[in-house]
Amino acid sequence: MITELGHFFLHFALILSLLLAVLPHIALYNTASSYAHYILASTSFIIILLFSAIITAFFILTWGFIHSDFSLMLVQQHSASLSPLLYKITGVWGNHEGSLLLWVVVLSFFALLMVIFGKNLDYYLKNRTLAIQGLIIFAFLVFMIFTSNPFNRLDPAPYEGADLNPLLQDPGLAFHPPMLYIGYVGISIVFSMAIAGLINNKTDRLWARWLRPWTLLAWIFLTAGIALGSWWAYYELGWGGFWFWDPVENASFIPWLITTALLHSTIVSEKRDIFKAWTILLAILAFAMSLTGTFLVRSGILTSVHAFANDPERGFYILILLAICILGALSIYAIKAPTFIHHQPTSLFKPLSRESFLLGNNIILSISALTILLGTLYPIFLDIIIGQQISVGAPYYNISFGILMIPILLSIGFGPLIAWKKGNLSLIKKYFLTMIILWAGLLLFLYLIFYPKHIGAIIGFMIACWVMASTVITPVRYIKQQKKNTMWHNIRMLPRHIIGVSLAHFGVGVILAGIIGTSMLTTTIHQYSTIGARHQLDDVYIRFQDVTNITGDNYQSLAGVFIIEDQAGNIISNPIIAERRHFFISNQQTTEAAIHTHFLYDYHFIIGEQADNGQYLIRLQKKPLVLWLWIGAILMIIGGVFSLTDRRWRLSSSP
Repeated sequence: MITELGHFFLHFALILSLLLAVLPHIALYNTASSYAHYILASTSFIIILLFSAIITAFFILTWGFIHSDFSLMLVQQHSASLSPLLYKITGVWGNHEGSLLLWVVVLSFFALLMVIFGKNLDYYLKNRTLAIQGLIIFAFLVFMIFTSNPFNRLDPAPYEGADLNPLLQDPGLAFHPPMLYIGYVGISIVFSMAIAGLINNKTDRLWARWLRPWTLLAWIFLTAGIALGSWWAYYELGWGGFWFWDPVENASFIPWLITTALLHSTIVSEKRDIFKAWTILLAILAFAMSLTGTFLVRSGILTSVHAFANDPERGFYILILLAICILGALSIYAIKAPTFIHHQPTSLFKPLSRESFLLGNNIILSISALTILLGTLYPIFLDIIIGQQISVGAPYYNISFGILMIPILLSIGFGPLIAWKKGNLSLIKKYFLTMIILWAGLLLFLYLIFYPKHIGAIIGFMIACWVMASTVITPVRYIKQQKKNTMWHNIRMLPRHIIGVSLAHFGVGVILAGIIGTSMLTTTIHQYSTIGARHQLDDVYIRFQDVTNITGDNYQSLAGVFIIEDQAGNIISNPIIAERRHFFISNQQTTEAAIHTHFLYDYHFIIGEQADNGQYLIRLQKKPLVLWLWIGAILMIIGGVFSLTDRRWRLSSSP
C-alpha cells in the first residue's frame, strides 16, 4: 500500500508543478486583472505543497530500500538484505530512477529556498523565476513518471536483491552524488532567474547581486561533489590517481568551469552594471552543460563506472528536453539581449582594468570548458558518423587544459592590484618587481631541492606559490585603508566576502601544489612479491608482512598487510591493509587501497592477484602532497561559505 502512495504523490506533484509553471505566467501577463494578485500570492503555497509531495515520495522509496521491499523493481536491482544500512540508503540514488527522483527533490527544494530567502527580491521577478523553475520540475517529472518510474512493481516479488554496485558501496560515494545534484540543480535556479530577468527586462545591478549568491551556492556544492569524487577515485578504484579525465568526470567539471566564469561575471555586472549579456549567456550555458552531463550519464552512450543507465531511449528523451530548454532560452536571449547590450562597452573601462582581467579570465574558462567538451564528445561523434572508435586520453586534456590555466593562475596575482575602469601601472610594476625578487629566491630554493631533472615541478610550484602569496593582497590593502581603528580590530572586521575570496584563491594554489607533487614526483614500485619481502621506496622500506582474509557483511576480502620501516628495520607505522574484496551476491571485485597519510606525502599500497608461483602483484607508491588536493578543495568550499554568509546578500537596497 505504501508504494502506491509513492505513485500518488508523484502524480500529485506533476499537477502542482504544471500549476506552478502556468498560473504565474498568466497572472504576470495580466497584472491589472483582479485575479492576478491572488494567483501570485498562492505561488508560495503551491511550492510548499509541491516540495512536500516530492519529498514524501522520496521517503517512501527510501523506506522500501531500508526494509528490503523486493516487490519494488528498483530495490531488487540495487539493494540486498545483507547490505549495511548506509548502502541501502545509498542505493536510493545509486541508480537512474532513484537519482532522478533526488534531482526533482532538490529542484523543488531550491524553489522552496527561493520562497524563504527571496523575500527582498523583486516581486514580479521572483514569481517569474519560480514559474520557470516549475516548468523545469514539470519536465523532469514527466520524464520520470513515464520513462523512469522508481515505483514499478515486480510480481511475484523475489526473495533477494541483486545488491548495489560494489564500487558504490563506499562512504565517499554515499555523499558524492547528492553533492553534485545540489550543484547541478543550483544552476537551474540561476538559469531560471536569468531567463526571468530577460523576460521582465529586469537585468539591473540589483538583479546581478541576487544572481550571485545562488550561483555561489551551486558552485560550492559542485566543488564539494567533484572533490568527494576525486577522493573516492584515489582510494577506491585502485588506480592511485585522483583524476582520470573520465567522460563522466568531465560532465561535472565542465559546468563547474562555466559556473566559475559566471560567478566572476556577476561581480562585474553588480559592481559596474556591464557584462549583463555575457552573464545571462553564461547562466544559460552552465545549465546547458548540466543537462548535457545528465544526458551523457543516463543515455548509455558512455561506458563508465559513474554511468547510471544504459538505455538509449531514455537518453533520447533527455536530449529532447535539453534541446527544448536550451533552444528556447537562446531564442529569448536573441530577442531580448539587444535591448540592454551597450553599443560601446570598451568605453566604460580601459584595457588595463579589473573588468578586462575578469573578462579575459571568463573567456579562457569558457574556452577550457569547450576544449574538454570537444575531447569528450569527439569520439562519440566519430563513432556515429564513420563507425570508428577512438579514445581521447589524458595527454590531450593535460596539455590543452594546462596551457589555458597558466594565464588564469598568473592573473590571480595581478587582479587585486588593478582598479576598476583604469588600473595604476606604476603600482603593478612595483609589485611585479617585488615578486620577481621573491621568485628568484624561491627558484634557488626549489632548484636545490629538486635539481634540474624536475624543472616542470619547479615551475609548477613557483606558480602555486604565486597564487597563494597573492591572496593576502586584498585583505592587507583593506586593513591599511581602515585608519580609524587598531590593526587587530580591522582584521576582525574584515568583510566575509574578502575573506572568502582570499581563502578560495589560496585553495586554488594549494590544489595546484598538490597536482604538481603527486603528478610529477610520485615514486612507484610495481612488481610481484613474496610474503615477507622488503622493498625500498625512496628513503624508507616497505615490508609485505602477511596476507589474510577479512569477512564483511556482504563480502570477503583478500587483505595484504604492509609495514613501513626505516633503513635500520625500525617500524615507523602501524600495519596498514590493502584489500581485494569479493562481493557474494553480485560476484564482483573491488580494490581497497592501503593509505598511510602524512601532511607532505602519502604511502599508497595495492595488492593484486596471486600468481601461479605463489607471489602477489603489489604496487607501492609514495605520492607527495596528495593530501593538499583535498585541503585546497576544503579551503575553496570554506571560502565560498564565507562569501555566501556576507551581510550584503541580506540587504534589499540597490548596490
